[in-house]
Amino acid sequence: MKEIWLVRHTTPKIAKGIAYGQADLDVIDAYPSERNRIKGFLQGQYNAQTPVYTSPLKRCHLLATDLAATLGNELKVDDRLMEMNFGVWEQTAWNDIPQETLAPWMNDFVNYRVPEGECFLDVHTRVVSFWDDLLQTNAEKVIVSTHSGVIRTLLCHVLDIPLKNAFRLDLHYGTISKLTHHKDLSKVVYFNH
Repeated sequence: MKEIWLVRHTTPKIAKGIAYGQADLDVIDAYPSERNRIKGFLQGQYNAQTPVYTSPLKRCHLLATDLAATLGNELKVDDRLMEMNFGVWEQTAWNDIPQETLAPWMNDFVNYRVPEGECFLDVHTRVVSFWDDLLQTNAEKVIVSTHSGVIRTLLCHVLDIPLKNAFRLDLHYGTISKLTHHKDLSKVVYFNH
């Protein structure tokens, strides 16, 4: 059986109400406290053979590096684990995005591609590609340091939830969701811990 811990990055250093996806944000000063809570929760659940996969973005990579350093684990950076690309909206206040482009996205974020960015289906396609590759590895335990959009799309995939309902899954910063996979069946053990 394969055990997979999906860890959402800690709180990024950005004002509320700003669109950010692939913007390479730093983390808040309380990062050590948030990191220690995550490390404490995962303590004893993984070992030195547990690979730690991460998005290349700083807010995930920093946490993954710290988790991997605990036991000398292998760190694997994968671009497919990046958050949705918000294109021309990156680091723009949601209230400042013109309604003529925001409204179509709000009505169908699954298929409507942000100008110079992605739609949620694009994220889903690359994340499922990562998942399928991950399931082919020999690792019995895996940690994935990533973003809420990536975790939501994986949960939708595993639970067979329509992507349009992905944002009904409320994910907090620095939380952990655990999945298992055995004999072609993936399960969610817990969510948002």
